[in-house]
Amino acid sequence: MVGAGGAVVVAIAALTGGSLYWTGYIGDRQGVIAQEINTQLGSKGLGNVKVLVDKQWRATAEGLVASATEKDLALAMIREHRQLKEPISDLIRVRPTRAELQAILDKAAADTGIPQASAQIDDSLTTITVGGADLGPETRPRIEQALNSALSTTGTSTQVRFVYTAPSAPTAVAAPPTHDETMTQALNEQLHAAALSGVSAEFAGAGRVRLQGTVSSPEQHDRAVQIAASQAGVSGVIDLMQVAAPPPAATSRDPAKLEGEINRALRGNGLGGITALVADDFSVTLKGSANSAGNKSRAFQLVRQFPVQGSPKDRVFVVE
Repeated sequence: MVGAGGAVVVAIAALTGGSLYWTGYIGDRQGVIAQEINTQLGSKGLGNVKVLVDKQWRATAEGLVASATEKDLALAMIREHRQLKEPISDLIRVRPTRAELQAILDKAAADTGIPQASAQIDDSLTTITVGGADLGPETRPRIEQALNSALSTTGTSTQVRFVYTAPSAPTAVAAPPTHDETMTQALNEQLHAAALSGVSAEFAGAGRVRLQGTVSSPEQHDRAVQIAASQAGVSGVIDLMQVAAPPPAATSRDPAKLEGEINRALRGNGLGGITALVADDFSVTLKGSANSAGNKSRAFQLVRQFPVQGSPKDRVFVVE
């Protein structure tokens, strides 16, 4: 009888333990459910939405989607799991339209206080053209920071690049060229004579030279730095050049090989803290850290030179 009674006790304990697990009182049943939901979302192309479930079965959904329809679909899929308590904490954001982004940029440009500053985003939402009366080398970082800050809540700031319109021709008689202007012209002529026409030089004050543009190899990169550093009166070189990615070969249609090519290009451009992951559908996720917002933006621009699917997903942190 004692043996039978012990068996009954064990059976009751097993049933009780199983019930407690399935209801979430012990173990991490909530974590299992959250993982199932996230897997289902990913299978529907909603991998940017993530769900967390706490011990009280309250769910929080956050992420960025392309439209209100995608958001509604994600919430409907989450609510199919009856264990979750309503209401779902909805932190899912919908990427704004071009008109909405333009309104955000217009206000941000006006708030900078820079005379006649303007910012125009293109239809693909990847390029912002900046214009204004005072957008020299010292002013550009300030306006870029203001525009990126304004766009940060939309999920767009890490995926845009900035271009600048040429300044309007002055109506007054042009002043004689300054010493820096004369040196800039001479240095650019030397770069072009060395078959480095993709590189442009500009003196940034205090004897520093800013090099920017694209070269086809690390050797060309080093040659441009050497020419600039050898100029009389130059105290330092600000290197903003990029080494162009090689043309994609036929083997690049293999995701693993394409991943290797992208990561080699990132390292070759001094962006080794960022790693690219290429999925089977050739979509790319960038992960890791960059020491500035500018270098993070450079990494996204570099990846877009490869035959990838869509815009790279952003998992990069800026650690200045």
